[in-house]
Amino acid sequence: MKKVYTDADLRRILGANRADSSIIEHKIQEAYAEIRKSSNANSGQRTGRIWKKAIGGFGAVAAAFVLAMIFCAANPSLASEIPVLGSIFNKMQGIFPFGGIPGDEITYLQDDVQEDTDAGVNVRGDSSGGTVSQGLAESTGIFGTSDDTSLSRYQTTDQGLTVTLTEYYASNQSIFIGVRVESEKAFPEMATFGPEHYQLLQLSTTETYSFRDEGAEVRGFRDLEGRLVDEHTFEGVMRIDYDSIKMDYRKYDAAVAEADRKGEPYPEINDDTRDYWIEEYKVPDSFQMQLQIERIRGYLLSEEQVETDYRVQGTWTIPGTLDIQCSSANSAVIRIDETNAEGIGLEYIEISAVEMTLHPIQNGDRAIVAVALDKDGRQIRHGGTNGNELAIYGHDISVITVYVCDYYEYMDELKGIGLQQGDEAFQEALEERALYKKTIDTTLY
Repeated sequence: MKKVYTDADLRRILGANRADSSIIEHKIQEAYAEIRKSSNANSGQRTGRIWKKAIGGFGAVAAAFVLAMIFCAANPSLASEIPVLGSIFNKMQGIFPFGGIPGDEITYLQDDVQEDTDAGVNVRGDSSGGTVSQGLAESTGIFGTSDDTSLSRYQTTDQGLTVTLTEYYASNQSIFIGVRVESEKAFPEMATFGPEHYQLLQLSTTETYSFRDEGAEVRGFRDLEGRLVDEHTFEGVMRIDYDSIKMDYRKYDAAVAEADRKGEPYPEINDDTRDYWIEEYKVPDSFQMQLQIERIRGYLLSEEQVETDYRVQGTWTIPGTLDIQCSSANSAVIRIDETNAEGIGLEYIEISAVEMTLHPIQNGDRAIVAVALDKDGRQIRHGGTNGNELAIYGHDISVITVYVCDYYEYMDELKGIGLQQGDEAFQEALEERALYKKTIDTTLY
């Protein structure tokens, strides 16, 4: 049977005292020599003294990183099996529905490690990403000691709970943030949800975005989907879709408050008045974000198997600012702009490496629902609260088929066919009863 190497195993192996082995010490010195050699070949100004100073600044982190390189080179079969150490995204694979986040697109969060501008050496780790930043950040919490503060800019403590942001990935549709919540007291037993058996914390947040006007913070609730990794630690992924941060309802909210004060009906929002009451921001390719959490709520499982609440009120203000860079890799906007005789159809589809968002067109007040099948005829299910935001992990989306159905017919009949009778029967029912159908070869876009 193939051995499964846990994080604890890897910490023990890679964190071994290098002084215990003359062979490892020799290999480390060879690796340092190669670093110096490569540096001198690229820049005559970088001397052995400078590299000695830079490597010395890394300390245990550098030694452990080199040990990891040596260990993996000597054990290629194991190296191929090792995940991104410490990555919450990796740990949540198969638990968080939007899996398959590309490793080379993840930004790991950490403070400055060393900066030596006089010597021409600039070794930093921040939210701008990059190879050096990623390599060092991956060692944080794995090779570091208990007093490691490299994540301090993205960590805050209140009410006995410490919240740490560990990494992020931004697609053309959403931001995904790895979050660790550590409790001084053991967490109570949590309820599980869905076929993935994920657990859930709900965070009440205030979010500030650089592309929004001053005072236009986004307030609401974010789901942190993940799992208790031990009785004191919860790790999960928080997804922030752009639809939830680009709308500004302040003008309408003020009108509602005024109507309440006067006892008058609320102003109506329709196609004619929407632009007056609601401002819509364009989400740029790069922007800054600040995060504050005011409440942490969990869903617990009581002895009677009934869900109960776990609530902690506090103020968890993340000191550091996230510099969000939206990835364009494997992303596309596919314009369809097509309707049938009834005025029902498909406007466009947004695709990234991890998700796909459908934008159907409805006719008047008729309620509709859009469904997508992959190339193999398997339904691509939604991963968020919006049924049009689909999690594509594990699906072949080179060719997709989109069906737009009557909402009530779908919920009362069609959905049950898919759940009970399988994909083939589901597709047959959609072919017969969908209001609109479109097959798209996504490789052409």
